Amino acid sequence: MVSAWLSIMTVVALLVWMPAKQAYAEDGAPESGLLGRTIVLDPGHGAPDSGARSDSGILEKDITLSVALKLSQLLQQAGANVVLTRTTDDDLASEHDRHAGRRQSTDLRNRVLTAKAKHADAFISIHCNAVPSERWTGAQTLYQRGNPAGEKLAKVVQERFRELLLPTAREPAATSTLFLLKRIPGPAVIAEIGFLSNRQESVQLASQAYQRTVAFSIYLALYDYFSQQSSVPVPDSNVTFRDLREG
Repeated sequence: MVSAWLSIMTVVALLVWMPAKQAYAEDGAPESGLLGRTIVLDPGHGAPDSGARSDSGILEKDITLSVALKLSQLLQQAGANVVLTRTTDDDLASEHDRHAGRRQSTDLRNRVLTAKAKHADAFISIHCNAVPSERWTGAQTLYQRGNPAGEKLAKVVQERFRELLLPTAREPAATSTLFLLKRIPGPAVIAEIGFLSNRQESVQLASQAYQRTVAFSIYLALYDYFSQQSSVPVPDSNVTFRDLREG
């Protein structure tokens, strides 16, 4: 069953990743929505903070970085100015700080400072979910309650997740307790791209094909968001995960 799902996602990746530059760059469409925009991508966790972990040992910090690097490539091809809070297995705290709680606080503060210093037009923090039960699945976006720009971005990201990723009925969720979202104004979201605690979804999250599809989903959502602001036609992704399952 898992191998069949991986095969399907490989097809998805080939259909939506490989033609991305040709299908969306040759006519200039993505550039008109993303050109010159500063997008801060924040791969969650890093270094000693591995984040969530699957039963098979898949680490959240590795998945989030891999997806962010793939997304960065797409956004740069579309003319965006991309800033990554990390590009390696590292964090934004001092390497000499061995106190876990203090190190995590410093790391989060520096991620906020990066977004503010770069005057981000959008901030996407990429994470994986995990809960004690294996039953939960699906990608979901989080935004700061009372932040209309964050809510709007969360909705378009969630819409693309529903189109292209593993089937989910999840809706964007408002929160008022998350450090990053409370302190970054404007369009800022946390993208929880799936559950490492679910065996099937963790296999997908570890695959390069599915990671490319996740990256492409967020790329399209960012294009949607900025195109709506500039009245540029929004492209159709043309293929969904559900289409391939039912085809």
